[in-house]
Amino acid sequence: MRVATSAPERSSAPASATASRSSESSFVRPDRPRPSRVLVAALLAGGLSGVLSTVHALSTGCSPLAAARAAGELLGRPGLARGLVAHALVTLWWTVVFAALVPRRAGAGAAAFRGAVGGAGIAALDLTIARRRFPAIAALPIGGEVADHVVFGAIVGAVLQWGFDRGAPTATTTRPSSSKPTWTRVI
Repeated sequence: MRVATSAPERSSAPASATASRSSESSFVRPDRPRPSRVLVAALLAGGLSGVLSTVHALSTGCSPLAAARAAGELLGRPGLARGLVAHALVTLWWTVVFAALVPRRAGAGAAAFRGAVGGAGIAALDLTIARRRFPAIAALPIGGEVADHVVFGAIVGAVLQWGFDRGAPTATTTRPSSSKPTWTRVI
């Protein structure tokens, strides 16, 4: 009888050879999240972080799309289409910044907490500048917007760290020498 087993792992492969075998480009630094993880974090955080201000808007009888329309003013004038584009660009920008700054192996809980603190910092910076320059953004309730930024940071921090916690390959990870099984004879 023959039993398929995986090939033995090599631990003596140089880090550059191991990194070049990954499915991502070899320019990805092993101590930073992969571009695909950054995109996932941006999509999740961008989609979920507005829940608090939406609930607040609905509970107070305001339009749940007011914040999205107001964000359009960043690209010229308020409007839903412009607002969605502006929101996507700002979300991607801040997610990339978080990815560059998030410490590796912080743990998902710690990363979410640090992300929430970072989100509060983004709120202080973004909303201070935006409320001075853009009347449509200044008209939004500040509490919901700050809460959205804090949730954004927590989601981004947790998702970026989740990739590391799930065992994302790094330059020091060992890999099998080939994907073909080796055959061992069992008597």
